[in-house]
Amino acid sequence: MIRRTVGAGLLVAAAVLGVAGSFQPVVSLIAPPMGAEAETTLSLTGWGYQAATQNASSSDVPLPTGPVHGYGLLAAATLLVLGAILVSRGGRVGAIGRLVAMAAAGAQAATAWAVWATADGTFQGAIVSDTGYRRSIGDAVWLLALAAVLAITGAVLAQQRVDPADAAARPRLTGTAVYRVDGEDDDATPPFGIPLGEPDHSTGGSTAVGSATAAPPASTVDQ
Repeated sequence: MIRRTVGAGLLVAAAVLGVAGSFQPVVSLIAPPMGAEAETTLSLTGWGYQAATQNASSSDVPLPTGPVHGYGLLAAATLLVLGAILVSRGGRVGAIGRLVAMAAAGAQAATAWAVWATADGTFQGAIVSDTGYRRSIGDAVWLLALAAVLAITGAVLAQQRVDPADAAARPRLTGTAVYRVDGEDDDATPPFGIPLGEPDHSTGGSTAVGSATAAPPASTVDQ
């Protein structure tokens, strides 16, 4: 139970980091100042490109169309939270939650890898030694990498059905278990369940099983 709780908490933390990382820059291209213009930074986030100068954001700069990973990160975060809720419950609901947690962790890891591939290949052609352009990896890469690690770890911890501490605390039966139903006359059946005969309450004895009639008395010897 403790490991499942920790796993659910890690899934929720991964969802929060994934959503936060979608709004952070994945990669940025910093252009040197030209004349009276200040330094301009073109950043790619999970929702597209953003441009900004040193003093304010640049709304008049034409922005290219870039890959949008924000929807994938939101879908992965939703699955992570849903998996955490279902895992915290037992039974069949918990089994479904374990599957959802694994799927959500895979989606989070795949999206983080796609973001890293995008960051690695963006603005590569603009980096020339004599132009003064600078390229930097944004915080989103590290946030999404940490979210992927937490999601996978939480999904693995959530797969444990019974905690070893709970299993060790359960009492174990030793010896022979004898079951008795109160309120019934079960005197003829011993603890091991082998019937000895029908009880005879009038004489206090019992008739042995398999004996249809009693043995006749010995015959008298003629004198």
